[in-house]
Amino acid sequence: MWSELVDTSGTPSEQARRLLFLLFPTDVAESFYREFGDIVAAARAQASTELLNRQAAAMDAWHQNVVASQLREIRVPVLIATGTEDIVIPPSNALKLVNAIACLAQFPDGGHAFIAQYPRALADLINSFLALSTAHNAE
Repeated sequence: MWSELVDTSGTPSEQARRLLFLLFPTDVAESFYREFGDIVAAARAQASTELLNRQAAAMDAWHQNVVASQLREIRVPVLIATGTEDIVIPPSNALKLVNAIACLAQFPDGGHAFIAQYPRALADLINSFLALSTAHNAE
């Protein structure tokens, strides 16, 4: 998965297609590619290889940083939202976090970019979570 995510080979259109199919389930990715593929390809064409390499290095450094031992130190309410079909960050990772610190919301058939699939539902969830968290902290 990682090699596909950081792969800068091919035309901008090929890169856009590869990226969208990593971020969304197949049927959604196909639809997004038809509708937005040119926009994503244009953005990929403008992104320098140096910028993409820096982003890959930042993601790699984040993965190398051992934060699991710090999770139990979190003392504020935490909301974790994930797509059930995320292939970049498996939903099972969210379950591990929930067991440690948080509340979980899963979005059916959602990929890594489920925020684009369910913008209203996610916004409503976040607003409700923040309202409850604010009320809880005020007590």
